[in-house]
Amino acid sequence: MALTRFEGGAAFLWVANAVLLASLMTVPCRHWSVLVAVCWLAGAAAAG
Repeated sequence: MALTRFEGGAAFLWVANAVLLASLMTVPCRHWSVLVAVCWLAGAAAAG
């Protein structure tokens, strides 16, 4: 939780989370770890 907090004190959700959720619902469970890792890397890159 601490990694998602910013100065305003609230975590924000962005479009990539919706894309990740849609992807997780349509692919087999064995591919989930790759999708989560890619989304995490994209979030880390976007956060700077």
